[in-house]
Amino acid sequence: GEWSLSLGICSWATCGNLSNDEVYTLFGRAQKRVLKEVSHGHFFWNWTECPDAVDWNYQLAFSRGMLTGPAPQMLPWNKAAGPDPLEMIYNPCDGGSEIRYGDKACLRVFYGRYLDVFGSTVRAQWCDKGTWQEFVFCPAGSRKGKSCEIKDGDVVHLRTHNGRHLAVKPGTRELIAQKGVCSSPSSKFVVHIQNSKELRHTCVVFLENKSSRTVVDADDESDLISARFTDHGEWQKIVVEKAPSKAQRLAARAAAKKAQDIPPTPKNRRRVGEMQSDSLSAMTDLDLVGAPAAKRQRLFTKTGESPLCDLTNGSKAMWGRSSSAVSLSTTASNSGSSTESTL
Repeated sequence: GEWSLSLGICSWATCGNLSNDEVYTLFGRAQKRVLKEVSHGHFFWNWTECPDAVDWNYQLAFSRGMLTGPAPQMLPWNKAAGPDPLEMIYNPCDGGSEIRYGDKACLRVFYGRYLDVFGSTVRAQWCDKGTWQEFVFCPAGSRKGKSCEIKDGDVVHLRTHNGRHLAVKPGTRELIAQKGVCSSPSSKFVVHIQNSKELRHTCVVFLENKSSRTVVDADDESDLISARFTDHGEWQKIVVEKAPSKAQRLAARAAAKKAQDIPPTPKNRRRVGEMQSDSLSAMTDLDLVGAPAAKRQRLFTKTGESPLCDLTNGSKAMWGRSSSAVSLSTTASNSGSSTESTL
């Protein structure tokens, strides 16, 4: 099999305080052990790459010890018994693991991104755990007070960072952030906690809306958050994490940016266009890797350069140079998978 140390952008949000090299070392050694057990041979792609691209550079990764040494011990995990124990090791939280009423939490959907709120719009667009991604569980009844445990079957409101509450929009069943008093059934949710009686860090929950009796689900193609079905399946799984402290958030953001050059959630969407315009003159070919086709076309139009990308049949092709070869990387727009061949 062909492999590398490249990690998805969502991986860096759950690596806790590990350094980039520590993450790559754990990943590299674990992959070698698995490939040895299940394949008839394997090779690392590539032999060499840019000096700072350790995830694709065999020589650099080997020199740093990322591909040698004992593989990490995988802890036994019975899904029926609770969350993955590795989550507690590599994705820790401050203080105890209990999540109580009044605590800030982040909600991770099945494809690794976190629910975010801008105005009344609710999506799951980024791996960042920042202010836009913070929610507070509030009791729907008067019997529960602040700092009480959140238990399986509790009815709650979910308050957003801008003082609104999550609600299911009638008709479309799309999740929105609603203004005003949260007294309607559309803003109440029953918390079903998987394999636990109380809500803790990294517990999986299903949020059933009291009005529609449907369960909140995510769509990885549109980033929409809705409540369309009554199923308790993969689409409906939401991992609840205690919101990180400011120090943890800054460390995770720095690690993600250094490893993948991924921008955090913009502070204000109205300034995104201005930031792109200001940095346009400093753009290089590599800055456009992974950029949406429409964005690349706008950039080339503004700079007057000929496009480097041939956009056909919904695919994106990019020419890149390394010290040993010229490679053509083709990324499928829908699946997000990537294949490379050397010319």
